[in-house]
Amino acid sequence: MSNDIREQMPVKNSLNQEIGTVIKSGDEYLKIVLSGNEKTYWVPNSLIERVDNHVHLTASGDDLAHRWMTKDPEAFRDQLVDESSKESFPASDPPSFNPGKT
Repeated sequence: MSNDIREQMPVKNSLNQEIGTVIKSGDEYLKIVLSGNEKTYWVPNSLIERVDNHVHLTASGDDLAHRWMTKDPEAFRDQLVDESSKESFPASDPPSFNPGKT
């Protein structure tokens, strides 16, 4: 379904109200800019109901506002990986190697 999404496609909420425009379509998120305030949001692809001449979402109002992200999820994911790497370094000592002993 996300293969049918193109940049500049209008986005509608579950009340069939146009709320914004597609900036970019990814594997997990749809990046949109809202009509009126020009703010950028990332909407999980799981909220896409269908795609025709518009991208139709399954949520609206507060439900939608609680489920979209205001920051790029990729940047957030990279930050989590960096934090995890710092917390796990140095790794535990490797097992000692003693030739001839079992």
